[in-house]
Amino acid sequence: MFKHKIHALEYTDEEKLSFWGVTVEKSKDEFEIIDKFQENTQEAIIDKIGKGNAIHLIVTGKNVIRKQLAYDAETDNELISQAFPNLNIDDFFVQILKVDHQAFVSICRKSYIEGIIETFKKENVWVISFSIGKLILSSVTSFIKESFETRNELVICEADKIITFEPTTETENKEYSIGDAKVSQDYLIPLAAICNEIIGSTVLSTTYDKEEVFLKKQYKETVFFKKTLTYGIGGLLFLLIINFLVFNNAYKKWQLLEEEVQLYSSQREQILQKKEEVAQKEAIVMSILNTGFSKSSWYLSEIVKKMPTTITLENYTYQPLKRSVRKDKAIQLHSDQIKIKGETLSKVDFNDWLRQLEELKFIVDITILNYGNNQKGDDFEVLIKIKEHDTAS
Repeated sequence: MFKHKIHALEYTDEEKLSFWGVTVEKSKDEFEIIDKFQENTQEAIIDKIGKGNAIHLIVTGKNVIRKQLAYDAETDNELISQAFPNLNIDDFFVQILKVDHQAFVSICRKSYIEGIIETFKKENVWVISFSIGKLILSSVTSFIKESFETRNELVICEADKIITFEPTTETENKEYSIGDAKVSQDYLIPLAAICNEIIGSTVLSTTYDKEEVFLKKQYKETVFFKKTLTYGIGGLLFLLIINFLVFNNAYKKWQLLEEEVQLYSSQREQILQKKEEVAQKEAIVMSILNTGFSKSSWYLSEIVKKMPTTITLENYTYQPLKRSVRKDKAIQLHSDQIKIKGETLSKVDFNDWLRQLEELKFIVDITILNYGNNQKGDDFEVLIKIKEHDTAS
């Protein structure tokens, strides 16, 4: 999914909002830290990560609550109820770390995490997994093999397992070895998320597996759409060149036929018949030339620029036919219409998209021909009326 680079980001509001990030370059089962960064604004962190990239998010700070309790073969739901008896599970995301006969349960409101994810999505940075609090540090205990410190907590470990967390006021910045890489305590949490992504965890469980699957699927579909759009535009330009060569060749043939008319004037009836055939072919060619392929690609480009990532196009018809093509008739088109079919995951985004399209100068009117539900989202069909003498210039 990420080629060789993996980005992880700790989002914390312990005292003030701050971001701690790590970028690694992965090769097979090994990785190398190529960047570590700390910023206090989302704009700065997006510049570091780069738009269009995906991140693993770890949310820490005052909006995360963690409890430690004993357990003996309880289910996750029983552990959650034991740790937080009055918790409405529908309003919270939960992550659980089980170690021997004790468990750590971290919770955070869904609305808080979803809000963070949405702010990154608006800036074209995609959260594809997230972790709650510092339980993700269980992914690095086998590397450090002793107790270690984060920025404000001492993590007590025994036999490569987390036993408890204790507050600390130490100001000395310590470094730890994770494989061949060395990293300071400030960046242990995002690096632990990367280790968890590469190696996986057998002791961590969550209540939001489906949400993470959806986030990864959404990112894959976005990447696929961008590649398809790039290749599609390239293919369209290639077809335009081929069409030009074909029509240019047909025009040259027409010129040769005109010369034959002059050379074989004595055979008048035969020449008139040939001229009639040539005229019919010319009418078909000119009808196709007048459909405005370059204008169609420009319209498509302008429409797609406004389109949010929650919408997928399935069919785009520029100047639909008034009637079926006949051999002896000129092609007749609705020269001022565009039909679009597709699918949307968000009705709000769909309505916003239509409002933005109505602001385009070449669009006169937009009519929704069809809108209905399917298993994945909503199908739609839209008719766009354009100015009759509009050009792409």
